[in-house]
Amino acid sequence: MDRYEILQNAIDFCEANLNDEITMSKLAEMSGYSVYHFCRLFQQVIGCGPMEYLRKRRLTNAAVEIASNPGLIKDIGFAWGFNSHENFVRAFKSQFGIAPSQHRETQSSLNLFHKVNLREPCTGQLFKNNAPSPRYAAKPSFKLAGFCFPTSRCRVGT
Repeated sequence: MDRYEILQNAIDFCEANLNDEITMSKLAEMSGYSVYHFCRLFQQVIGCGPMEYLRKRRLTNAAVEIASNPGLIKDIGFAWGFNSHENFVRAFKSQFGIAPSQHRETQSSLNLFHKVNLREPCTGQLFKNNAPSPRYAAKPSFKLAGFCFPTSRCRVGT
């Protein structure tokens, strides 16, 4: 299994268990990496850490539920894994810039964080390269003007 498959499996596990407690050690154990290397790999490929990914996904699902469910906001926060109402409101404001109650009142559009999918939409194959491959081109020689300063490795004029 390559690293993209491992990360997609971890993401799928997180998505299936968003309401449950998920630990870094559990994700790292599933991946076969140490916690340190799993975090580095996740950050490198996804762009945020695993716990930040979970928090953003939980807040996104909570925002959708707040807009459609007339229940208490604190109960929605508890349902999505936040241990206090204050913690939930603080995280919601940090993520979306408005309080959950304002979101419910105004039904404002938010910048939601959707599930990351490392598979191509048409084929279902995993993306092997998230970054474009380098392109090498031959260029004609050119002159460079500037100041010359001696360094410890190269002495000019000696």
